[in-house]
Amino acid sequence: MIGRRQILIFIFALTGPSLLAQTFSYADFLNQLVGFHPIMQQAGLQVDIADANLRLQQAVMDPYVSASYGDKAYDDKEYYTKSSLKLALPTALGVEFFAGYTENIGPQVDPEILTSSSGQYQAGVSLPLGPDLLFNERRLAIRKAGLMTEMADAERRLMVNDLFFRASLAYLNWSLANQSITVQEDALSLAEEQFQFVKGVFTGGDRPAIDTVEAFLQVQTRRFQLLESRRALNSAEIILSNFLWDQEGNPVRLADRMLPQSLEEFAPFTQQVQDSFMVWKEEITQQHPSILINQLAIQSLKLERQTAFSGAIPQIDLKYMALTPGVSNRDIQAMGINDRMFGVGLKYPLLIRKQRSKLSLIDLKRSEKELDLKVKSLGLSTKLDQHIMEYGINAQQADLYGEMVSNFDRLLRAERIKFSLGESSVFLLNARENKLFDAQAKQLETQAKQIGSIFKVIQTSNKEDIYLDAVAE
Repeated sequence: MIGRRQILIFIFALTGPSLLAQTFSYADFLNQLVGFHPIMQQAGLQVDIADANLRLQQAVMDPYVSASYGDKAYDDKEYYTKSSLKLALPTALGVEFFAGYTENIGPQVDPEILTSSSGQYQAGVSLPLGPDLLFNERRLAIRKAGLMTEMADAERRLMVNDLFFRASLAYLNWSLANQSITVQEDALSLAEEQFQFVKGVFTGGDRPAIDTVEAFLQVQTRRFQLLESRRALNSAEIILSNFLWDQEGNPVRLADRMLPQSLEEFAPFTQQVQDSFMVWKEEITQQHPSILINQLAIQSLKLERQTAFSGAIPQIDLKYMALTPGVSNRDIQAMGINDRMFGVGLKYPLLIRKQRSKLSLIDLKRSEKELDLKVKSLGLSTKLDQHIMEYGINAQQADLYGEMVSNFDRLLRAERIKFSLGESSVFLLNARENKLFDAQAKQLETQAKQIGSIFKVIQTSNKEDIYLDAVAE
């Protein structure tokens, strides 16, 4: 459900920059994605289409009624009057129950179908014995449509998971770009402060003029890097906007003063995923939608094989119909217990070449699918292990850079004290400053990589419910 907070976000986006900055959290972003993105609706349509196809195949078992009437008269001579009404109930086994009424009268009617003026009631059954009773094309179509419904649901999960993955990376890049701006702004502020200090010392005669040039070059360098960061932020906001849509299905742009949550605020989310690593490793080869789709395809081939195999069995068609006269006294008196129609038919292909070819082709396709399933299972397991290992390394690097930032900050402070005492140079001071802010930028990058590897783990495992749980929270 889209809340009032999310609606306001889009109002800001459509009407222009707000006066105050507002945080557009990751959960809010996912909420917008679920509520409005066209791919979410498209993914649901895949399942609806498969359900509609299943109902279409099941329609062959719908009861039906048929009726006909015809008469002929020519040159003042009556030839015939024919009418019939039939109600039938087909079944998935191919057996059909039916009941009806027929009236065929007139001097030119074939004696075999001639009835009295009160007509004739009929009731019976059509029964196929052999392959059509065991596994006919009608049952195959219905069961394959059922498998297609399951496949469509697996495809929907793949589509939703891929959308969440791409959107999450876009949000992560936006958050990284926004925090990088802060680092560059702090670096520029410190460089300007340092330049003013060196300029003051030069004015007092304690430093040569060249030191002011070097200090000002540091300011210019930081301004250039800040502009680069702003360009990266603008690009990240444009990419993020590709995932934002309103209730009418129109794309919208992110408001200028909208801010993302910080990388540190992803910690509860990453911890939740990390706790599930081992469970997902065990489940991936059984529950991943790609694996399920492949398994369903193999099941479909098994159904086709059953149908092809049943084609090698002789087909016997039986038809029995009880006949009852109309309602006149004369007709009732004429009714006998042996009034019926019975028929039997036999069909069998002598060489069964078609059936043997079908079985061979289906077996080859099945072998191909089974080999593909093995390769896919191994590939998913290996890829998941790779991303889990990548997450562990990125987490260690992020912690290491956190310690390095603290140490570089201590060195910079010490260097500034030495500089104020005339025991250091602008060059060394700038070097310490560069090390600090480069480490801060690298720390942010490793934090983003750590979170990004979490998204890769989710994407590989296809656990789209993790994103939906974040929305629910």
